[in-house]
Amino acid sequence: MKSQKPSSFETLGQWNDHWGHILGSAPTSFTHYDLAQGDFVKNEDQVAALSQAFDELRSGFYFAERKIKDDRLLRIIRELVEMSYEAYTRGESKLGAHTLQEARGMIWTGSSLPIKYAVEAERRAFGESTRFTNIPFSAYPYEGSSADLGPGQSSLFEVAKQHCNELFGRRQEFKHLAWALHPDSGVTSLRASSRKKLMAIIAEQAAKGDIKAAVVVELIISAVSGLIVFHLHEHGRPYVEAIGKTSHWSFDSLRFHFKEPAIFADP
Repeated sequence: MKSQKPSSFETLGQWNDHWGHILGSAPTSFTHYDLAQGDFVKNEDQVAALSQAFDELRSGFYFAERKIKDDRLLRIIRELVEMSYEAYTRGESKLGAHTLQEARGMIWTGSSLPIKYAVEAERRAFGESTRFTNIPFSAYPYEGSSADLGPGQSSLFEVAKQHCNELFGRRQEFKHLAWALHPDSGVTSLRASSRKKLMAIIAEQAAKGDIKAAVVVELIISAVSGLIVFHLHEHGRPYVEAIGKTSHWSFDSLRFHFKEPAIFADP
């Protein structure tokens, strides 16, 4: 059954942002803007907010149907979303986040993850799993903490946090920031017009052995109320996404998602 064009999302980018909104808010940190207080306040009924957020997410599948012409894959993605919602409602936040991230990566393949939960999603949707039978099981993703970062990741994470806090202190926003760690332990700033171009620069320098770690910081929506994501890469270490909510030019409570190495993956 095809979705109707949603009224709440005018663009694919807005729908993508909503996926990030859920990842940063579920299951118990949803907020709304209170006109009387002139501020964002936490929803009193977090269960209802979670349900509403997923209803809005489902309504946007019109966009996925335009991008993906494989009906079986679309059904698997939908099932992953349902698995995510069920996990969140059971209080299994890590499973909820990882199944939702896997689904998101099947639509926006630039952030795709190794297949893990899609095997069960296909089985739930069709009674059997045939699409992923030859794909080896991956230990990723899993959730850790800043203590699990590699030394290069940890060093660049502190550099990036300090710079972001300085910018927020001056009420300055950004789209993407990036730094690289060189073999001599020197740190340099990287610049490009998009995250995609930044990743291409990092991949090229990593292939040449010019850098041993890198971080790309992404600000989604705004520093007043949105998300901040630290993409951390290091040779011999998992790829890490540290995700947190922004509120009034600050961020805290970052969650660290460890994934299959990408830029520094072994050949």
